[in-house]
Amino acid sequence: MRTVGGDAQHLVVNLPTSYSLVVPAGVEIKVDEGKPIQLQYSVCLPTNCQVQQVLSKEMVDQMRAGQRMFVAAVNAQQKTMAFPIPLKGFAKTFDGAPVNNAAYQETRNQMLQAARQHQLELAKQAAEAQQQKQQPAGQPQAVPPAAAPQ
Repeated sequence: MRTVGGDAQHLVVNLPTSYSLVVPAGVEIKVDEGKPIQLQYSVCLPTNCQVQQVLSKEMVDQMRAGQRMFVAAVNAQQKTMAFPIPLKGFAKTFDGAPVNNAAYQETRNQMLQAARQHQLELAKQAAEAQQQKQQPAGQPQAVPPAAAPQ
């Protein structure tokens, strides 16, 4: 959920495109056994498709009182995929303080940096393993020269 332009509440739903979504079908959302709401994708990127809908007070009230929201999309095999989203704690979070965007961005940047570092370490380990596989049996492994003193 996002607040845009002061008071307007927007529900933003992202679905991963690894599911080969049928774009014209859009997305259907409903809370518990409530009436489904049909939404169209607003944008599709290589990693996900996104819908955005202005939330009415009634929908927010349903989410506050509900147990689960279902997001349904159609895949390339024309089968409906339903993603249940628990609403436990939604009212408390909704009523709480807004996200500190600066703190969020800092934490996000730290997580991305840690992920990049982990990927580099994995790539280095894979390269070393590949190099050891290519080393002929019985030959000593090459040792890099020590740095010359300055």
